[in-house]
Amino acid sequence: MTRISPWRFNEKKVRLIWYGDVFQEKQTWKIGVWFDVDGVPVMEKYPVGLLPQLRIAQWFHDGKPLSTQKDGTINSVQIADLSQGHTVDSLAPCRRVGYYLYAKQMMMNNKMWAIPEGNITYFIPYVELLRVLFATAKEISNAIFRPNGLAYLVDQTSKVGNELRIMFSANVAKNSLEDDFIRQIAWIVSDQSVQTSFESVFSYIYAQNSRNFGTALEFQIPPLCNLTIHYRGISKANEVIVFEILGIDGLDDGLIRIDIKHPLLKEKRYVNGIKKGVYSKKEPDEYQIQTDTPEVPKVDTNQPVVKADPTRLGFINNVVIRKHKIPSQVIKRGTDIAVIGGRGGALVEAGVNESYPGGTLQPVDIQSLEVDSTKQNGLEEFLAMIRYLEAHFKDLKIDVSIVDLPSNRRFAYLDNGQRRKCAVVRITKNNRITYVIEPARPDDHSVTTLLLYPENRDIKEHDEKIQQVLRKLVNNQGHWPQTIGFVRSKKLRHTVKLHFEWAQKIYNHIG
Repeated sequence: MTRISPWRFNEKKVRLIWYGDVFQEKQTWKIGVWFDVDGVPVMEKYPVGLLPQLRIAQWFHDGKPLSTQKDGTINSVQIADLSQGHTVDSLAPCRRVGYYLYAKQMMMNNKMWAIPEGNITYFIPYVELLRVLFATAKEISNAIFRPNGLAYLVDQTSKVGNELRIMFSANVAKNSLEDDFIRQIAWIVSDQSVQTSFESVFSYIYAQNSRNFGTALEFQIPPLCNLTIHYRGISKANEVIVFEILGIDGLDDGLIRIDIKHPLLKEKRYVNGIKKGVYSKKEPDEYQIQTDTPEVPKVDTNQPVVKADPTRLGFINNVVIRKHKIPSQVIKRGTDIAVIGGRGGALVEAGVNESYPGGTLQPVDIQSLEVDSTKQNGLEEFLAMIRYLEAHFKDLKIDVSIVDLPSNRRFAYLDNGQRRKCAVVRITKNNRITYVIEPARPDDHSVTTLLLYPENRDIKEHDEKIQQVLRKLVNNQGHWPQTIGFVRSKKLRHTVKLHFEWAQKIYNHIG
């Protein structure tokens, strides 16, 4: 778990409103992030390495995102060509849809990519497009804002037909080389239009000559065709403001195999002798991500990897990823172990900037990418019903979050190895909140829909209790616990199939 530090809002629940400019401060790239604090807009300056964790219209408390508390509803759109759009300032579309930017120039001048599809125009903040396409891990997020940033991550590449070889740089920590990360880098370096888009981020900032003063982010959008974009946002009439892209389906890099090497992926050669010293430590409960400190992260090839809310890049082609090890690493296999104490603890100060020799902070890689070729997650019919509910019952305000079920127990995964998703729908009627909790059931598991009725409007408390309920659901092998923790709750069986009947049934039990 990560926590943003310092956190200047004390015990207040705050909502991330919008992004500001990107700029360089003391050789560190940062981005302005605006929060609503009791109706007052406040901007914080965060390292760009934190981008994988940031979502528009998400609520935060004590420096931590409340994963079940996001504003907006979920939908999808078919995009013929992502590059066929135009750039607009945020003010006009946000004003028309009714999303308030507090008359702050930096938010109003922030750039959005407007894509017309049919009779609807979709407005996506450039920063959100950057977060989804490229800034899905701390390592890549920092490289984006370097000249020739790919060379910082990759030493060599070669492509023969539909097979790609990558020699990763030592700047990439060994622990960061997960398959999703490798697939994304392979996509970027193997598709010239995607690579050009990646490199255009820094080129645009450099052309503006405003690194120290700040600039609204823009970059060249790649021509990605025949996509399905799943998003969370708000709409009015024929315009949609996209807060968060949950996933993109239809990507094709044409690869069938990716072979990788890394300087620290080594074959182990065992010899007799005293084992290397090991640190006596326990896993930290929390990494406090320092966002305002002169200290820099140290070099640590085994840096921890922390998962943020996943964003899915769905490729239509499957690939085989092979990791090739370099000879050799000597491992002493004696029975004696030299133990070094005093490392670890419940809280660890960490950083998401680039690592440097002599640094003092623990580096942490925050990753949000989830590469998958499966479009279905088992919530499609439920979300279609929620959209019907929103469209036909105007006295309701509906906000939807999609979360992964917690823990590593069996029910938290589907048979294909995917994490099981769960929809958390916050419905407000007459100033009263009802939560509708629906675990994904592509395997036709018999779990019911759960309705929760909180006795107050404390969304932090709601988030904690919902997380506890979901943990108990997984521990009970897919059955709701006897003790829920809310003042009232109700379980509804899946006895109707038509959307309007299902929506009416939910509506009858709201409030």
